Amino acid sequence: MAFLSRLPRMTVEPVLFLYMFCFFMSFPLIQQLAFKKICLEKYDTETCKNLTKADENFVQGHTSQWILHQSIALAVPSIFASLIYGSWSDKAGRKLILVLPSIGGALLYVSHILNSVFMSLDVNLILIGVFISGLFGGFATTLLGVFSYISDITDKVQRTSRIAVLESMTFLGATAGNLLGGVLVDHGSFMAAFGVCLAVNLITILYIWFLLPESYFPEDDREVKCSLIVVHVYNHLKKSLQVLTKQRPRHQRRNVLAVIFGAMSKHSPRNFSPSLIGYLMAEISFIRGLGTVLVIPLLAKLFKWSDFVIAIAGATGLLAIGSAMPVPCLRSFLSKQVESSELGSLFAVVASLEVVETLLGSLIFNSIYSATVSRQPGFCYFLISGMLLLPICSMIWLYVSQRRENQQAEMGTSVGPLIQEDYLNSDNTINEPTYKAQYGSQAPSSA
Repeated sequence: MAFLSRLPRMTVEPVLFLYMFCFFMSFPLIQQLAFKKICLEKYDTETCKNLTKADENFVQGHTSQWILHQSIALAVPSIFASLIYGSWSDKAGRKLILVLPSIGGALLYVSHILNSVFMSLDVNLILIGVFISGLFGGFATTLLGVFSYISDITDKVQRTSRIAVLESMTFLGATAGNLLGGVLVDHGSFMAAFGVCLAVNLITILYIWFLLPESYFPEDDREVKCSLIVVHVYNHLKKSLQVLTKQRPRHQRRNVLAVIFGAMSKHSPRNFSPSLIGYLMAEISFIRGLGTVLVIPLLAKLFKWSDFVIAIAGATGLLAIGSAMPVPCLRSFLSKQVESSELGSLFAVVASLEVVETLLGSLIFNSIYSATVSRQPGFCYFLISGMLLLPICSMIWLYVSQRRENQQAEMGTSVGPLIQEDYLNSDNTINEPTYKAQYGSQAPSSA
C-alpha cells in the first residue's frame, strides 16, 4: 500500500487512452464502410461481393479520393478550432476544452451508425459528421487539452516522466483499438463497432465533467462565458500565434521555434490495408508505448538524463525500444519555455502543426511512393531516414547551445547555487493557484 500511495494520481491519462482507442478502432472501419457504400453506388450487392480486379481498382481509387476528402474535412476545422480553444483554455480553464472533442466524437459516431444502418445514403454524408467533429476540436484539441492539464499539475522536475506516461496512452490506446477493430471487421458489424465508440465517448464526457478536477484557474478568476469564443475569436487566434513570437529570457523563444519547426517535423507514411493495420500497428504501438512509459522515467529519474539527451538517444536509434521517446521529451521541454498562462496556446500550436504535418505528409509521401514504387519501393523510407537528420541536428544544436549558456551563467554568477546543466529542469515551480483546493493533500508537491 505504501508503494501505491507513492504512485502519481491518474488524471487525464484515461481521457487520452479512450480517445485514441476509438480513433484507431474506427479508422479502418470507416474506410471499409466508405468502400462498401461507393461500391453499392455503382454496382449491386451481388457484384460487390465478387468484384473483378478492374472493378476493385475502380472502387479503391474512388475510396482513396474520398479518404483524402475525409482527412481535409477533419483537419481544416480542427486546426482553427484548436487554436481558438487553446487560447481560451488559458482564460477559462481546461475542463471544458477537454470535454469538447468527446462531444464531437459522440456526434460523429451517431453519424457513422446512421450511415452504416442506411447503406443507401450517399457516402459523402459521412463527411458532415466528420466536419462537425472537427469543429469540436478533434485530435488536435484532445492533445492540447491533456498536455496543458498535465503541465499545470506537475513541477518541472517530474514533468518529463508524467508526460511520458501520458504519451504512452496514445500507443496503448492504439494497440487496444487496432486489435479490437480487426476483430470487429472480421466477426462483427459496423454498427456494433461504432456503438462501442459512442459509449466510450459518453463515458469520457462523464469522467471529465464529474470526476476530473479543474487544473488551471486564471489569476483574474473572473467568469469566462462560452459566448467569448464567438466574440473574441480573432483575439484567441492571435494569442495562440503570439506564443511563437513573444520575447523571452535565456533564448527561450529560439528554443520554442527550433523544437516546433525542427525537432518535431517528422512523419512516417503508412499506406497499409486495414487488416495489416489491425495487427501490425497494434504491435508497433505496444512496443512504442512500452518504451515511452518505462524507459523515459528510468532515464530521467535514475540516470538524471535531461530532456534533450533522452530525445537524441531515441531519435538516433541508440535505444531501439525508444523510437517514440523524442516527442514526449520535447513536449516537456516546450512546456518549460513558456508561462503557465500560455500552455494552452503553446500546445494548440503544436497540436495544429501535428495535424498539418500528418495531412501534408500523407499527400507528399503517398505521391512519391506512387511515382517510385516500380523502380525503388523503399525510396520513401530512405528519404525519411535522411530527413530525420534535421530534427536530430536541431536537438543537438539546442543541447550544445543550452550547455554553453549555462556555463557562461555559472562563470558570471557570484551568489546563489550554480546553474545545473539542464537549467529548465531545475525549476520546481508549479502552476498551483487553486489546484490544491481541488486535490487537497493529494496535490503534487513542488518541494
